[in-house]
Amino acid sequence: MANETLDRKQATVGNIYCSLSQTLIQDIRPQLTFLSTFNIFLSITAFLGNVVILDALRNESSIRPPSKLFFRCLATTDICVGVIIGPLVVFHWISIMQDRWIYCRFLVAIVFVIGSILTQVSLLTSTAIGVDRLLALLLRLRYNREVTLKRVYAVLTAFWIISIIFGVMSSINFRAYLWFAYTVVTVCLVTALFTYTKIFRTLCHHQNQTLSAFRQMTPLTLARYRNAVSSALCVQLTMVVCYLPYAVAGVVSQVLQDPGEPATSSVFLMKVYTVTLVYLNSSLNPILYCWKIASVRDAVKARVKKVLCRFKFQIDSVSYD
Repeated sequence: MANETLDRKQATVGNIYCSLSQTLIQDIRPQLTFLSTFNIFLSITAFLGNVVILDALRNESSIRPPSKLFFRCLATTDICVGVIIGPLVVFHWISIMQDRWIYCRFLVAIVFVIGSILTQVSLLTSTAIGVDRLLALLLRLRYNREVTLKRVYAVLTAFWIISIIFGVMSSINFRAYLWFAYTVVTVCLVTALFTYTKIFRTLCHHQNQTLSAFRQMTPLTLARYRNAVSSALCVQLTMVVCYLPYAVAGVVSQVLQDPGEPATSSVFLMKVYTVTLVYLNSSLNPILYCWKIASVRDAVKARVKKVLCRFKFQIDSVSYD
């Protein structure tokens, strides 16, 4: 009896995703089929979109190297979501519809650990992009000397190491992991709020000509900086919109469902829909980059035109033969 109680307490994630009745499976089968198809589409768009963005950033010279490195890291995590997490989640849902519960629990464990790592790295990197924009505004001429590629690499390496450690911890001590996850989210939100508030207040001072230090900033430089801040803010807000429902769903599920009880249809569907919204973020980021960063947009257009021209040439060659 003690062992059974312990197992029920430790199977929180498995009970939410892999303890469903046959009646519930039949009820949610159409929605799981739709979400599986939709997530396959998201995986493809996340992969292709972010690969194109990485290629555009590689050839982009107007973005400072430290800022470019942050965006490349964010694009890399989005590619991992498309290549790894998306297909695993689809396989997990298929295992549910086919009553393969052993595969289901194995896939849930893998998805949760890898997904936690990528989520934490994305949140930390997105917050770091805002901090980088604030430092560029405050340090001005000292920015290139203080914010170096070596230091940015060290920061990103620390993000990955911390995220991997606590991602693995989620399968060992789930309660400790939850405390860490809530702490990371809170710190990121507070830091982002402070960062962008400080940026906009400083820009407002500059607009009113109250800070003489900013009178040296040319209109072109100021416009580029505002565009950079706008793009970083859009990425941050989009991530909040996509991730917040999942966090709320996690809290609500803890309130509505006992840790040892199987999931109800409402709790399960709430989870899968909010998970899909999280993965949607990886497909939206390339669109935001193209929308807010003109140089990246131009580079993407040039790359797409080149690929289309090559594809058309190959078709014409085959037709001619």
